[in-house]
Formats: sequence, structure tokens, C-alpha cells
Amino acid sequence: MPSLSNLLSQIKKDWLLNIAILLVFACIIAGMFWHVSSLVSRVSSSAALNNAKRYLDVLTEFRTLYTSHVVEVLPRKGIEASHNLDLQKSSIPLPATLAMILDEKIGNKVDGAKTRLYSPYPFPWRMNEGGLTDDFAKEAWSILSGSSKSSFYRFEKIEGKEVLRYAIADVMRESCVSCHNSYEGTPKSDWKVGDVRGVLEVMLPMDVITMQTRKKASATISVFTFIALLVMLFLILIIRKNVLYNRNLEYEVVKRTMKLQNEIDQCEIYEAELIIAKEAAERGNKVKIDFLNSINHEIRTPMTLILGFTDLLELEKMTDSQKDHLNEIRNSSLQLLDMINNMLDYSEIEEGHIQVTLEKVNVVDVVKDCVKIVKPIARTYEVSVDYSGLQDCHCLVRADYTRLKQVFLNIIVNAVEYNRKNGSVSFKCENSGGEGIRLKVMDTGSGINYEDQGHIFEPFMRIAATTIEIRGTGLGLVICKRLLEMMGGSIGFESTPGEGSTFWVDLERAE
Repeated sequence: MPSLSNLLSQIKKDWLLNIAILLVFACIIAGMFWHVSSLVSRVSSSAALNNAKRYLDVLTEFRTLYTSHVVEVLPRKGIEASHNLDLQKSSIPLPATLAMILDEKIGNKVDGAKTRLYSPYPFPWRMNEGGLTDDFAKEAWSILSGSSKSSFYRFEKIEGKEVLRYAIADVMRESCVSCHNSYEGTPKSDWKVGDVRGVLEVMLPMDVITMQTRKKASATISVFTFIALLVMLFLILIIRKNVLYNRNLEYEVVKRTMKLQNEIDQCEIYEAELIIAKEAAERGNKVKIDFLNSINHEIRTPMTLILGFTDLLELEKMTDSQKDHLNEIRNSSLQLLDMINNMLDYSEIEEGHIQVTLEKVNVVDVVKDCVKIVKPIARTYEVSVDYSGLQDCHCLVRADYTRLKQVFLNIIVNAVEYNRKNGSVSFKCENSGGEGIRLKVMDTGSGINYEDQGHIFEPFMRIAATTIEIRGTGLGLVICKRLLEMMGGSIGFESTPGEGSTFWVDLERAE
């Protein structure tokens, strides 16, 4: 914990910062005093209104009790109620007269406090003070005569002092009707119960209430001021600590910046090396494209001619041995041509040269076309292909007909070639959730080993290629996956070794 001398020395060092803190503190104190002053004013007004209301409620209740328990009872004892007590010594004051006496007593106890009772119908002896003598009285009567349950108040300056004038309706009660209608000199003799007969007003000086509120608030202000001083000292300590921390942080920033600059220099070197590598890759890609173009023109065209000549040779008379040799030539040529076509398709997909045109396609028609093409191969492998499971499927999907046919042809051929003797290939159509449709191709082959299932969609990956003599490049399923993704679909599979595999294709249903 720093000593007082150290604290003072630290405060002197950063005088500009300390002046700013003092200004902020002064603004906070000024704002606090303004808030407290405003609060005192609001509390004083609220307290005055509550006091006035309570006083008039008590005075009204007292007059009611006085009328019912005194004024109505004593006349039967020979004691009359009168407004002039000096002339009638053995009399009691009328309720209104008693209210004026109470007003005088209240004024003696509370400086400036005063009550008034007035109406447009004053008795003759109260014409001067009992009528509507000022604007407040007139406005109060105008409002309260139409709504006896409400109140009316206003803060006014009277003789240089702020005063609360609070008024309520003086309602005619059942115990007062007969007296007011029959009393000598009454200005109105048709009063009914519930009529507003006048206005009962209390005037409270605000200076006394405000002074009392400020006395109560002064202790709070003192506590807040003391707390603010402690907070200011605490802030000075914290800010000073932060200044020292920032200086250390600046040193660390400079240090880290130099280290970062070295790393940037290394990155620039790496970037230059990457540019060189990219240029080399682009050159290699150009070589690959040139090579594939060469394959397209220099190999695929001759292979097509070879297949054409094998078809012509089949028309000639040949021995069985020659026919076997010719079949070997055809199968090898077909395998090589299939490999070339797959490599070209894969390259074009990777380069983004293949485009798909989405349209409404009947997926069952696509499967039927593929089955017609595959049936000769299936007979060779002694595998049956049955699409009767699609009889109830009449679904239209959004796809490219040619590319979708290429996908299903590849899947069905695989299902036939990787099947067992006397095996079968079947189809099933179902919803894939939401707006999708799933078409399954199920075979009864040997299945896929669990350790190979994670690599099934990797390029040039031929599962069981060493144990099964099937032509291919390992690109067929990769091409299917990329084409389906371009059409907004997907492909997946489930396989149990020794039982078979199920490949499924998900596509978006067309409306």
C-alpha cells in the first residue's frame, strides 16, 4: 500500500490528468447537488399535497361528526347552534363557524397555514370572505362542482412566498340539508343530499416543508460527498496504476512489434516461395490439360476405331480361338476407353468445365433406361436386375437428365459387377425428409469391408481390386458424388460385409 508522501508525489507528476479528474469530480458533485435539489423540490411538493389532503380529510370527518353528534343532539337540550357566539352566549358554533375557529388555531401553530370555506351561495354575514373572491376560488368551484370526488390544487406566490392551495368539494350531507334549507338568511333553500355546496380549501406555506425536507436531505448529501471523496482518491490510485501499466504495455507492444515484423519478413519469404510453387502448379496443370487433350485426340479416337474393327471382324468366319482373342481385344479396349472417359470427366469436373441444366426429370424413367443398358452385362455376370420396387414411385426431381443417367448407370453397373453369382439388384424409392426423395440401389454382393468404407469416395480407390477382376479406374463414384452435388443432391451408402450394399441418392423433389 503506497504511503501518503508517495501518493502526493505521484499526483504531482501527472498534474494534467489530476486536473481532469478534479473537473470530473466537480461535475459529479454539481450534478449530485442538482439532483438532490430537484429531489427535495419534488419531495416537498409531494409532502405538501399529502399533508393538505390528510388535513382536509380530517377536517371534513370532524365536521361530519360534529354535526351528527353535537349540532343535532344539543338543540334537544336547549342549546342552539349559531354563527354569532358573542350575541348568543349559551350556543355552540355552526360547523362552518367552527371551521373558521380551527383555521385561526392552525395559523397560530403553523406559520402561514390557513383554511377557507367558500361557495357562490354565502350567507349574508359572510359575503366578503365566503364568496368566490379570486381566480383560484372560481376555477376550483368550476371544476369541483362538476366532479365532487376530485381535488384541485395549485402552487402560487402569495406575498413573495410559495404556497400550496389545495381544495376539495364540500358535499351536502343528509344531516345538513334541513338546517341549510331552513336557517335564517340562507341564500339557497332547495339543497339536496350530494349537492356541492361549496369548496373547502387549505393553504400551506412551502418554505416550512422545504426546510424540513432539506434538513433531512443534508445528512444524505454529507454522506454522498464523503463517499465521492473516497471514490476520487481511489480513482486517482487506480488511474495512476493504469498509467504505469500502460507504460509497461507500450514497451511490450514495441517488443512484440519488432518480433511481429520479423515474422512478417519470414511470411513474405514464404509468400514468395508459394508464388513460385503456384506458378509451378499452374505449369503442371497446363501440362495435365495438354496431356488430357492429347489423350482425347491421340488415344480415344484410335480406340474407337479399334472397337469398330472388332465389330467388323465379328462378321467374318473365325475359329473359337480367334473369337476369344477378339473378345479380349474388345474388353481391353472398352476398359481403356472407359478409363479415358472417366479421367476426362473427372478432370473437367475439377476444372469446373462441366455444367448441369436442372429440369423436371422422372427418376423412374432414368432408372429404366439404365437397366436396359445394363441387362446384357447382368446376364454375363448371371445377376438379375428388378425395378418392380419403383412401380408406385412417380416422383419428379430437379436434375440434369444426362448427368443423372450417368450417375445411376455407374451405380447399377457396380452393383452388378461386385455382386455374386445368381445375385440380384433391386430398387426402392422413399422420402428423405422435407422436400427430398431418396432412391436406393440394393445388391446382394459381398459388401464392403468396414476398414474400406471410409475411402469409398476417394479418387482412384478401387475396393477389392486385387481379388476381383473388374475393370475400372476408381473414379466412377467420385464423379457421381461431384455431379450430384452440382445438382443439389447427395450420395451415400450402407454396407454389411458378406450381405451386400445399398447405395442411395438424395435429390430435391420438383413441384
